This record gives sequence, structure tokens and C-alpha cells, in this order.
Amino acid sequence: MPEFELTASPSPEDLAIIQDALNAFNTEDVGAWERKPLAVLIRDTDGKVTGGLSGYTAWGWLFTQTLYIPETQRGKGMAGKILAAAEEEAKAPRLPRRMDRYVQSAGAAHLPAGGL
Repeated sequence: MPEFELTASPSPEDLAIIQDALNAFNTEDVGAWERKPLAVLIRDTDGKVTGGLSGYTAWGWLFTQTLYIPETQRGKGMAGKILAAAEEEAKAPRLPRRMDRYVQSAGAAHLPAGGL
């Protein structure tokens, strides 16, 4: 029977083994992923990045990894505007029209009633 180890400090090599195995499985199952980074940045008046969305497209899907809205911009619909901009990019003719939103939230985005 396999042994399990719970750790708060996995080595980069151990994490790479897991990621590489998943990538190989997915490539075999659904084809090459052609992952492309995607970001929607919020900049202040000096051009400094203060928040935004980071993620990627792969297999014609939009994967949102991180969404952070600065405190001064919360409650103004910024999260929805950023998600809409990322979704518009995912709808571009070069990508199939499928989107996936996986939300890991600590309540920072203040989503409207009804969620995403």
C-alpha cells in the first residue's frame, strides 16, 4: 500500500513530478495543451501594478489562477470587469468558445449576488 506524507514544504522536484505526470496524462487524454499565459492588470496612475487577474488558456479553456482587487477598488464592480475582459480574450477567434472558472476565494473579490 502507498505511503502518504503531508508536508507544508514540498520540494520543487516533488511538485514537478506531480505536475509532469498530470501534464502527460492530460496530453494523452485530450491532446497537447499549448498553454498561453494571460493577465489583466490593474495599474495605478504611476503605472504600478496594484492587482488584477493571472491565469492561462489551454485546450481552448480559460483558467483563472489568481484574482486580486486592491482594497480601494473593491465594491466597484472591478472583479466582474476583469473577469469579463479575460473571458473576451478567451472568446477570441483563435480559441474555441469554452471557459472554465474555478474560484478559490477568501471573500476578497466581493462577487455580485448569484455568484459568477
